[in-house]
Amino acid sequence: MTKIFISYTRKYLSSTQQLADRLEAEGYDVWWDVKLLAGHAFRDAIDEQLEASDVVIVIWTPTSIKSPWVIAEAQHAWNKNAL
Repeated sequence: MTKIFISYTRKYLSSTQQLADRLEAEGYDVWWDVKLLAGHAFRDAIDEQLEASDVVIVIWTPTSIKSPWVIAEAQHAWNKNAL
């Protein structure tokens, strides 16, 4: 099963949720930061999930292009050729 990581900003939480739901309904294994466990180190958990993903979807918006988190996630995906 293809594992998909979604990178986004909170301002677009609703549309990201819709995308994640649709992908999961199609049988994809989707991960995005709403699945972070309490007490988990954010950076470590995100890096772990990025490495485990086959595909990374970056939701580029006026907000996300200014987010250091989204840019770092996109760069990580680019480096592993997962975009």
